[in-house]
Amino acid sequence: MLLETLDTKHNDIVIYSQNIFNLETNFKIIFKDEKIKKPHSINYYEVCNYMNEPSPKVVVAYRLLTNLHNFNLRKSQYGFPIFVGVNPDLIFFDPIFAVQELESLGGVIDLQRLRFRIQQIGLNSIVSRGDKPGFTEIYSFDLSSKEALTQNDKIFADAIFALDENFIDSEDKAVIKTKTPEEKNNIKIDVEYNVKDFERFVQSEKSKTQNTPNLPKTGFGNFLDQNRMKEKEEIRHRPTPQKKNSMINVFKSTGQFNEYLGSKNEGPVILKFNK
Repeated sequence: MLLETLDTKHNDIVIYSQNIFNLETNFKIIFKDEKIKKPHSINYYEVCNYMNEPSPKVVVAYRLLTNLHNFNLRKSQYGFPIFVGVNPDLIFFDPIFAVQELESLGGVIDLQRLRFRIQQIGLNSIVSRGDKPGFTEIYSFDLSSKEALTQNDKIFADAIFALDENFIDSEDKAVIKTKTPEEKNNIKIDVEYNVKDFERFVQSEKSKTQNTPNLPKTGFGNFLDQNRMKEKEEIRHRPTPQKKNSMINVFKSTGQFNEYLGSKNEGPVILKFNK
């Protein structure tokens, strides 16, 4: 996940996660007002508190869609309930949390018949519902099985602070368990399943969200646009070299961001457990 507050002028923060299934070591927070900016540890429950604060924010999180038709908000162990528009929704702070949610149901569902999709979604907070924020959806796309297992959203924080001379990446490295080959191949893509059978982990009216290039003007948003005019000028004089599809390169300009989303939205990615 990424959480960035929007120019509150006081205690502006960036929170990111590293796709580690550990409520204590997975999350880091950076205080944007510090003279020397660096990551600090923060636990899952503190992240939930920041999510519930009414301050304006942008969030990158994950949504789980499955072919289960009897699962709702109250049955989730690791999901976080929010409102997207007028509809309740359930997000996960990391793909690994969504995978663990499904594996925890192994005693009550047939994992062999389970099919699911994990989406990365971009959210922008809107007028509060009572004392909690609501959200609008900026974009969404399905993760591949490899992305679901290896996604590390520290890359978003790296992009935000890449040009900040006062940023020091001095976080304590979390101990990550090395996966065996069997564990790495625990999720496979199923190309033969009917995508119409998938539902969210909520009971609400389905609505289709449209992607929009209008990104919030945060440190993250400013980073997307900072080289835009320079790139346009360079393109007039020489061909743009082919770049690797890394997140740093993708988020350098709005054009590359839209191209990245376009490539990710070519079709749904349906996953299954390799068990």
